[in-house]
Formats: sequence, structure tokens, C-alpha cells
Amino acid sequence: MTIKIRNWLPSRLNTNSYSTGDWHYPSATVIEWKGFLCSVFAVAIVAFLLTAGGLGAQETTVSEVATLRPDDGAAEDEFGYSIAVSGETMAVGGRYSGGTGAVFVYRRNEDGSDQWGLTATVVPDDAAEGDRFGQAIALRGETMAVGAPGDDDVNLTTAPGSTELFASGSVYIFELDSATGQWAQTSKLVAGDGVPFDNFGYTLSLSGDVLAVAAWTEDEFAGGATVGSGSARAGNDSGSAYILERNPATGTWSEITKIDSPRMPVTSDEAFFDNFAKTIAIDGDTLIVGASEEDASDADQGTVYVFERNTGGPNLWGELTRLRAGDGATFDRFGTSAAISGDTIVVGATGDDDAGSGAGTAFVFDRQDGQWVETAKLIAVDGSDRARFGAVVSIDGDTIIVGAPEEDEKGTDAGAVYIFQRDSGGAGQWGQVAKITVADAAADDQFGSAVAVGGDFAISGAFRKDVVGDSSGSAYLFQIGGEVSSEYIDVFGGGEDLGGGWHFSEWFGFYNVNFFEPWIFHLEHVWMFVTAESTPESMFLYDLSSEGWFFTDTTQYPNLFSFGRSAWVFYFKDTAGPRNFVDLGTGEFFDLE
Repeated sequence: MTIKIRNWLPSRLNTNSYSTGDWHYPSATVIEWKGFLCSVFAVAIVAFLLTAGGLGAQETTVSEVATLRPDDGAAEDEFGYSIAVSGETMAVGGRYSGGTGAVFVYRRNEDGSDQWGLTATVVPDDAAEGDRFGQAIALRGETMAVGAPGDDDVNLTTAPGSTELFASGSVYIFELDSATGQWAQTSKLVAGDGVPFDNFGYTLSLSGDVLAVAAWTEDEFAGGATVGSGSARAGNDSGSAYILERNPATGTWSEITKIDSPRMPVTSDEAFFDNFAKTIAIDGDTLIVGASEEDASDADQGTVYVFERNTGGPNLWGELTRLRAGDGATFDRFGTSAAISGDTIVVGATGDDDAGSGAGTAFVFDRQDGQWVETAKLIAVDGSDRARFGAVVSIDGDTIIVGAPEEDEKGTDAGAVYIFQRDSGGAGQWGQVAKITVADAAADDQFGSAVAVGGDFAISGAFRKDVVGDSSGSAYLFQIGGEVSSEYIDVFGGGEDLGGGWHFSEWFGFYNVNFFEPWIFHLEHVWMFVTAESTPESMFLYDLSSEGWFFTDTTQYPNLFSFGRSAWVFYFKDTAGPRNFVDLGTGEFFDLE
């Protein structure tokens, strides 16, 4: 028997990710006309899914390369809270590692060919308890910026005589010494008007010599009033973004401009708690700033602001446009996350209900003739309630990665990551090519709470994972792509060929491989089984009904393990349409239509 395998399928199985929501395939129950009708039905269903679900024919492998955990990890480190990748270097933040926070830097080929090894553990010169160093990381080539929004540093210009400004926040710059391979701290940056609780450095983004820094809890005050002026506060947590630039000749960084919420006239309270600049991204001369709880036309509908250099004057960063979802609604929280690569922006909306209550979606905008136009809406094929799909997003060229940290396939809030690629849903269309979960997933891990993609590599954090204590954290590295396999695999190791595509296995019975490759139609079962994890002795099966995935092997069959029930069930294999089962744990009899 020969089976052709699509590459996205092994990627699903190799991560132990089995979901009834991915693809639903029919099977034939008899050889003659019923088999033909089911075959036609199969084609119709797949055609529907390709159109409605966004999955295309493009074949893409996603394989786990490494699981990253520091040797000295401890409870509450939250390793994996932030991540960044640039070329063959990646950085992972543990914002409470050692109490102060730390960043762990890994390089490819460090511990052998294609192996990723730890090359540096980075902490600032003045690290202090509660700084949250590593809350955010931006990595470009040999420059790394790290946010420490809990740092209590002082701007002596705005706060003369002060000894500390609680949680005003700082950003540290590190440069790679190519001779030693070590990262050296070269600058520490604070806001020009920093005050307590601004959280400067909560998120940041680096493009060339320009650094964008968010201070999303920064307040504005009416009439030039200062901290403590009570009613003069005009914009509690209205938020601000700062642009800093490096002088290439001297290496020094200077604050170029501060961008307050465009909704923030200081005599108004309409910008209260907009979350302006809770997410921020920059690429070249384009800056995007999210305001996920801006009310727009509905409460917490959300907005993303686009700023361009030289808009409004030379070297000024002026507002170019505002992006909102074409179907925006109350509590969508459009702008929870945002990323940009060239002429494409992707925006997460964790409250969007298209795939379930609070399931979340992501929107793609492309720059066309100088205008930003909504061109796609990304929805998880197996979207579910409160998954928070879109909590984080990353884009590099034609690949988008979206985190859903509260997706429940592997346990409550275990989390998942989705990969979309341009043209995989048709020419110019974005299609889902993979869903990633991990083999050691557990409830409350929040895998997918941080994501980054660069070239052929994607990395995701699970900062709540309990490895060496509660929330010690983990990060996972994946390689995207690989050779498309056109080889055929005989999973039954020489099952008797009866002609016409029909085969016979002594323990599994009759099956046909010609109706709809690469799936198998079974004579007795209304099932199709998947080859990637199957062997001549064991296999994974999928039932077209809502029951989902099963596992069985030569020693157990007709006992099957039901992933949907998390229990072994006995199949009365002489029955057909409906199929009769008994739950071996509860003794319950049940049928599948």
C-alpha cells in the first residue's frame, strides 16, 4: 500500500497535536456506489475548507528544533516572557530571573551542527530587584535593546534631587563584541520626561539606528501640571511612544520625539486607559502603535495608528492614518498586538468573536499606492472560545506567526501557535499552514504568549510552564519549511494488494488508497487514518463524526484510545453506520452516526 503525505500533516502529528477542528475527511463504507459518493463528498468538503478556512494546498513542514530552559532556572522566573530572533541568534527573556530579570542569548551551530547553544546570560550593570529586565527584547544584528519597565531610574532634568522614580522604566542597549562573542552594555536610556509608573520599556522595537519605546501607562497632565496635581490629570494611562536614534559616528542615542495619543488633548479625558503604545513596532520609516482599548465607535473596539518619518516636516514622525477592522465591534481589542514587515502590517484582535466568544482573530493590511488597505482576516481553523488568538503576532516577509496562549487543545490555557503564509490560500492569499502545540504541553502553560519569526525559524515562549517550579518557563524553537516529500510510504508493510486500490491487512481489514489520496477509505469504518505517526503495527485514526481522533495497534484492536474522551473504547467492528462502541472506563454504550 502506498500513501502520499502532505508536509503540514507530519508537523501536526510530530507535535502531538490532534484536533477535530483541523480537517474533517469522510470515508467510504462500501466498495461500490457509497464509496464513490463519499469520495465526491470528500472533495466537496475539502474544497469548502480551502475556501472558508483559509487552508491552501501549499505543503509546509514545521519541526521542533530545540526546547530552551536555563540550567539555573527557578520558580517564578517567567523565562520565555519575551523573545526575539535575528538571523542565527535568538534571545529569550526571563523577566524575574534572579529577581532582577535576565536575557539568555543562543546561537545556531554553537554546540554542533544545527544545534542552538547558550552563548551569554545578559544582566545590566545596575540590576535591581523588581526591574523586570527582559520584559521586552528587540534584536537586530549585533545590537540588542532590552526593556526594564520596573526600573526606578531618575531623569535628573525632570526630577532634580530625586533618588528614584518608582517603575519609571529604562531601556538598556547591548552590542556584540565579535572578537569575544560577548554582549557588552553600551547605553542606558530613560524617558526625557519620565515619572513614576510610566513603565518606559514595556515594549520596544528596533529598526537600524532607530528605536521605538512604549510607555503605555504614561499620563498626560492639563495645563503643564505635574505629578500629584490630582484633578489636573487629563489622561490616566493614556500612553506615549518615544523615538530614539543612534548617531552612527559616535554610537550615542538621543530622544528624537515623544508621541502622545492623538486622542489626547490635555483638556479631555477621552483617552483614559486606551492602552496607546502597549504594543509598538517599527520598520524603516514606518511606526505602528496599538491602542487596543480605544473606544473608536464601540467600547474597546481598538485602533492602530500609523506614523511616518518626514510627515509634517523633515525628520518629524507624523500621523499618517488610523487602522481599524472593517467589521470592528465592541470589545474586539483590535491592536492588542501589531507587527510590520515592509509593506505588510498584521494586527491582533483578541476579543473578536468570529470563531467563538473571545476566540480572537488577526488582520492583515498591505500598503497599496501609498494607502494601507485591509487585505485579509486570519482566523484559526479550529478557533475556540477565549483562546486569545492574536495576543501576539510576528511577521517576516511572507510568514506570519500568531499566538493563542489560552487555547485549550492540550489543557486549559495550555496554548498554541499558528503559522500563516502568503499564497498558501491562493495567489496573494494568506492561508494557515500549521498549528503548533508541544509534546510536553500542560494546562496553564500559556504557550504562544510570546512569538517571533525570522527567516526559517520561529520561536515561542510558555512563561507559565512549571519546569523547576511554578512559572519557571520554557521557550521552543521551530524550523519552518523543508523538502516536500513525494515519496510513498507503505504503512502496512506489504498488505495484500487486491487490485483497484484495495488492500487487506490481517489485523485491520480492507482499505482502499485510490479514492482520495493521501487518505485511506476503510471498508468497515467510516474513518480515514493518518499515516505520519502510523506504522505497520499501530496507527492514528480519524472519525468523520464529532468523536475525533483514535489510536489503536495490533495488540489492542478493536480497543481504541479516544482522544476526545481521554479513555479506551471498544469498537464492535462488525457494525456499520451507526458504529457501536462501549467506553471501557464508564461502561457507557454509545453510537457514532
